[in-house]
Amino acid sequence: MSATDSSTLMDAPTASKLGRHRALYLQDEQERPEKFRPYGLPTDEWLTAACDALRARLTLQPEPVGV
Repeated sequence: MSATDSSTLMDAPTASKLGRHRALYLQDEQERPEKFRPYGLPTDEWLTAACDALRARLTLQPEPVGV
């Protein structure tokens, strides 16, 4: 989203100055928005691949299925 669109949507000038991978969280009770990084949880497939890569790097044996 462009800086102009962000500023218009949030009605806050700080919205136009956000960097990449940044967002603003606005609650009606608060006077100002809170800046945060919006990340989702990794998928099971990604976690499995990451664990396998770490085990291989540490020369550990694969963990038994079901653990």
